[in-house]
Amino acid sequence: MFQHINFSKLHTLKIPYQCPKPEYKFHTDENDETLSLSIAKFCPNLRNLFVIFNSGETDILKTILLNCCQLESIKIWCGEGYLTENEVYETVADYAPPNFCELKLFNESYSDVVSPDELE
Repeated sequence: MFQHINFSKLHTLKIPYQCPKPEYKFHTDENDETLSLSIAKFCPNLRNLFVIFNSGETDILKTILLNCCQLESIKIWCGEGYLTENEVYETVADYAPPNFCELKLFNESYSDVVSPDELE
């Protein structure tokens, strides 16, 4: 449906809620590889993002971080079946754009929680 649409001038895209002022936000609770790659390709001015990555999709996170140069904040679902906290931390540390300032992780699996020693 949205194959040939470029969102380079996107001001507001928040699903399923409406936003009263223009913002560069994208929120989805779908973990879809094609959708995630489309974000990187068609939303270069995105500033805030909530997204879910399946296990092994660090390359998609990297692509989003490299292509969405205005990205300031990202919220990511972690845990069993998804990217681990370590994978997210390492990828964000290596590829976050200059204005990036907020990372929020949601983890439903306590077995994947990073210890303070691992953060060093």
